[in-house]
Amino acid sequence: MVAAASRFVCVSAAVADAALAHGVPREKLVVLPIGVEVPDAPPLPPQGPPGYLFVGRFVPKKGIGVLTDAVRRLRAAGDRTPLTCIGDGPERPALEALARDAGGVTLTGWLPPEALPSRMGQAWSLLVPSIIAADGDAEGLPSVIPEAMAQACPIICADQGGMAEAVQDGRTGLLVPPGDPIALADAMHRLVSEQQLRNELGQAAFLFASSHLNAYIQSAALENLLLEVGT
Repeated sequence: MVAAASRFVCVSAAVADAALAHGVPREKLVVLPIGVEVPDAPPLPPQGPPGYLFVGRFVPKKGIGVLTDAVRRLRAAGDRTPLTCIGDGPERPALEALARDAGGVTLTGWLPPEALPSRMGQAWSLLVPSIIAADGDAEGLPSVIPEAMAQACPIICADQGGMAEAVQDGRTGLLVPPGDPIALADAMHRLVSEQQLRNELGQAAFLFASSHLNAYIQSAALENLLLEVGT
């Protein structure tokens, strides 16, 4: 496959580095992050009550255990900010137990894609506490990150894989060490407590998505690459 392929398109530099380590020649690697549709103007800051949001499969690499531990710590400290989890998967029992024990946790199951932008636009923070799973499964650049940035939703994510290439700590979001529920809980509480920081991160995230993750720009770049390879 390596010999036959003209290019390997990678969603992040971290994925390209992994491919390079597995023997793909550097000259065949192209980094092209996922593009998303970005509104013409940044959405207004959330007008409703505070709330954290998680979107994704309930699998080990998504850091479900880190998330549940962080929420339990927040509850113990008196932070009752609600958490909505959109998705499903084998780690669901851990979140169901959290909902029973800690309260303020809603599991919606999977929602249609068209329902996600409004959810992200109203969330005070999107949580992406991903880790490298025991079987080596890891993130490249989860699609929920550019999707949330396009809705001016501040992101808290693990400093792992390609996520830190989009989420720049203190500029377009907050980064926490992978597998660290204490750091995650502190970042969550900080964003709920500091409105100005929340708004600044959301606006910066939108601008980054507009210029670096815009579907029109990314699609044109992919088209040019395909034309180049085809000639």
